[in-house]
Amino acid sequence: MKRIIFCFLLLPFFVGAQNQDNTGITGIRSIKNISTKNIDIRLSAISEYIGFSDKYMSSFGINAEIYANSKISFNYHVSIGSSYENAFYIHGPLGVGIGVVLLSALDDKSPDLINTIGIIALFIPEGISYHERISKIITLSPYFNPLGFEYSKKTFGDEFLPSGELGIKADFNITKNIFIIPHIGIKKLYDIGGYGYETGVSFSYFFDN
Repeated sequence: MKRIIFCFLLLPFFVGAQNQDNTGITGIRSIKNISTKNIDIRLSAISEYIGFSDKYMSSFGINAEIYANSKISFNYHVSIGSSYENAFYIHGPLGVGIGVVLLSALDDKSPDLINTIGIIALFIPEGISYHERISKIITLSPYFNPLGFEYSKKTFGDEFLPSGELGIKADFNITKNIFIIPHIGIKKLYDIGGYGYETGVSFSYFFDN
């Protein structure tokens, strides 16, 4: 797990350094440098349902995709909803969860290194998507998000489970910057055996620079 987090921390810089001026998805331009002036971002309102043999989660939230180039984006997804037993439920990037825990535990005697690690962890993406345009209005986007977490506040104690997911999105380009994006995939809770499924839909706006 530590190696996965480290690789995802370095991956945006590697992709940015290797980026070339290519285009392949409607309304999305390749960026030439990793900087706030050139980064393209797509923000989505997302509704999702996740089912397992013995539990489920349903949620609403926000998904952010930060584009390294026209083909590759890094994913950040935060949702709030309810799980089985009507428990309060949160999904988020594992890096954000770790960062929040580290920063909330700091005091005046905490080493600066811990503070730095906590801040860096907040920016670790949950995963990565690949975008392949197949028509004027449709782009298929397989995604792999190995660094997520599921939190449920249950009657008999809190449950915090690292998670991963693999799936595909179909990006329907309604206008230049507006998308409707259904998705389907599989979900794995690392501390629990077996797999579940996930399905949902997003309404997105693409901020291109």
